[in-house]
Amino acid sequence: MAALAMMWLPTGGQARADTPPAPTQVRLDSWMGDLAPRIAGTPLNRIAMPGSHDAGSWSITARSGQCRTGYIYDLARGFPQLAASVARTQRVSIAEQLSNGSRYVDLRLCKQDGQWFTFHGSPLGSPFFEPNGEAEQIGRWIAAHPSEIVVVSLSVSAPPAELPAATAEAYDRFAAVAGTARLAPRTRFAPTSTYGSLVAAGKNVILLDDSGLADRDGAWSATATSSGRGSYPADSPPAGNYLRDFASPQALFAETLARDRAALARDPGGDAGKFFVMAGIVQPDTLLGLAGLQQSFTALPDSMTCVAGSFHDPRNGGECWACPAEYVRNITPVTQGDACWLPSRAVSTAATYVRNETWAWNCPAGTFWDPRMDAFPWQGQCWSCPPDHLRNVTPVTSANACWRMTPLRQAPAAFRGPSGITRTFLLDRAASYNALLHQQLLGPWKAPELRRNLNIVAVDDVTGAPDGLQPGDLARAVIAYNTQ
Repeated sequence: MAALAMMWLPTGGQARADTPPAPTQVRLDSWMGDLAPRIAGTPLNRIAMPGSHDAGSWSITARSGQCRTGYIYDLARGFPQLAASVARTQRVSIAEQLSNGSRYVDLRLCKQDGQWFTFHGSPLGSPFFEPNGEAEQIGRWIAAHPSEIVVVSLSVSAPPAELPAATAEAYDRFAAVAGTARLAPRTRFAPTSTYGSLVAAGKNVILLDDSGLADRDGAWSATATSSGRGSYPADSPPAGNYLRDFASPQALFAETLARDRAALARDPGGDAGKFFVMAGIVQPDTLLGLAGLQQSFTALPDSMTCVAGSFHDPRNGGECWACPAEYVRNITPVTQGDACWLPSRAVSTAATYVRNETWAWNCPAGTFWDPRMDAFPWQGQCWSCPPDHLRNVTPVTSANACWRMTPLRQAPAAFRGPSGITRTFLLDRAASYNALLHQQLLGPWKAPELRRNLNIVAVDDVTGAPDGLQPGDLARAVIAYNTQ
């Protein structure tokens, strides 16, 4: 899951306890530190925080492969372009998401063939623990922002027999790049610990164990310490809803907003001491059917777009190739030498006048006689066609008096690069939904009972610009709850 929350930051980076900073003054990369005077005594699970659903999915492309232990692997390997479009829920790297206000990171890793990748469902993102890779970038961001507490919910996918060892390895390696000394131990801290106590202890990383397999003091049990309170749409909707949601996504958005508002208003009961991760996402990421309908009718050409003069080929999840000028694509594999062909066609040209001649047998070799009568007494003329051309039935003085058939030609296609995913289903939906969420946060959700429970809001496209808004507007709207 992902969470999202935001806060108003004052000019100069210092939040004043008596004057809430204006929305335009929020510094998203340091909002916790800037608001420290106001939130120092606030339990962490009472601070509104932005977060990122499937944070590592930003790097997914149709060419990046599949996690063989992913729960939609069988489907995704048959439709890699579609699966990649559905799986990509963020636009920028995790470090950039953090700089744009996110403080809750839903991090999903797949270990495959000895390497670690981010993934979502099945489509793989980029390698994670590579030198100077994404893990190290996150570690550098954390080290540079000691006043910003980052909650990381880490889940691992690997073959069942390898899963316990893989999970332990993932936690150890992430702890190393984040800084083991920065991890808040579960024996000393809890979601109800105050922001000030964590910062004073130099602990600005909370690592949630989504699997329960990491037996480490620095790994908190996600089940024991966090809850969605019924906000996550875990079950697929009735089949009939696919067509309804395709025709009217606003109905889907309204249902999601209503579910989240109900979760906010619900008495937390035994979950009062946990993080509340409100899943502000428009649908479960398994709904490939609806995405398929959407792309089949409205987005498929865009999602396979190649530049003008090139064509799309489905190999390796989608590639762009080009034929020579005037050549067209053949039916043979794109990598063969005859992938492009120039069909045989009739071309015509003018004949050339040679001389006047009364008798046809007197015309020179390689010419032909035409019975023209433009001289008196009657006489004909000798004309010639270019080599390999034949006499046409048109008048000898016409521009197409001679003709020939061009030979069929074949040529290889030239590789231009992978076809880009220029339109992604979840990001398109997220933009519209997040605009409505922004309106809700500024309006009816400001009721006291809702403000009291708001903690983490999980969204797709956490750093994007919702319809009609500027980047950061949604984050600032959530962060404002920490100043009221």
